[in-house]
Amino acid sequence: MSNKSKPSAVFFRGDNRDGLPVVVTVTVGGNRGTGPCVGISIFDAFIFDHIRETCSDTMEARHKYLEHNKTPDGLKAACGGCIFGDIERAKKHDLGGCYAQLNFTTVMEAAGIIMNAKDNVPGFHLDVLSDILAGARGVGMRDFRSAIVGDTGILSEEVGTAIMDLVKSMGFSTLGYTHQWHRSPWLRDTHQASTQSARGNSYGMAHKAQSDGWGVFHVAAISVDTVDPKLTLCFKQDEKQKGNAANCQGCPEKCDGSGFQKVVFDHANGARLKKSRGLPMYQAA
Repeated sequence: MSNKSKPSAVFFRGDNRDGLPVVVTVTVGGNRGTGPCVGISIFDAFIFDHIRETCSDTMEARHKYLEHNKTPDGLKAACGGCIFGDIERAKKHDLGGCYAQLNFTTVMEAAGIIMNAKDNVPGFHLDVLSDILAGARGVGMRDFRSAIVGDTGILSEEVGTAIMDLVKSMGFSTLGYTHQWHRSPWLRDTHQASTQSARGNSYGMAHKAQSDGWGVFHVAAISVDTVDPKLTLCFKQDEKQKGNAANCQGCPEKCDGSGFQKVVFDHANGARLKKSRGLPMYQAA
């Protein structure tokens, strides 16, 4: 393992809820946006193995990972068909593509995890996850990110609940989002329903998730010029528009399934916040 890589390990290798093979890893680190945390990642087993077998460095792995993700079924096993995984589909609704899976810069983290993750054996190994969580807790980490890439909601109920039960039992709070909320009600008390605006229907999906009992993290396009009164602007974005640096560590309303209702505008790389029609309403308030 490279000295510069974040400590990572495979703790699940098997099928997702749709019968597609995946690999799930746990990583200690975090980033500027989340702050220090432990995170899991869900990968299509094909690209995970292909990169491990053929790539000699992380740069080569990054290219292959990005190429795979841009194929029609590239993100199906790991993400389940999220709208942000299809750039052209997202553009039709004035949205950007996935910042974690389809951006050349940010996929470096996923490529590094694939190249350096240890304990790559078949099956479900909660002891591996437990050991890494215990080590992170020993240095003061208390947040668990679900997920760095992929969607925990694409896992089976058995696997997903076992992961989250262990996380909660060890005293970690969750930074969790799932586009699979309509299929994964067992994540409701630890994750936000990840919803987004559609052309001509700015908040309909958020309202549907709310009616099903979810706290939401709603992504609104910059063309959305109204702010739903039931939603609160994401803490990081609110601070950013005020000129302040902030990350999830300082947020008083974490995305942890507690029922908070959030909206964020143009949640993509190179976000065009100054062109957003919705943010000035917050500024005027």
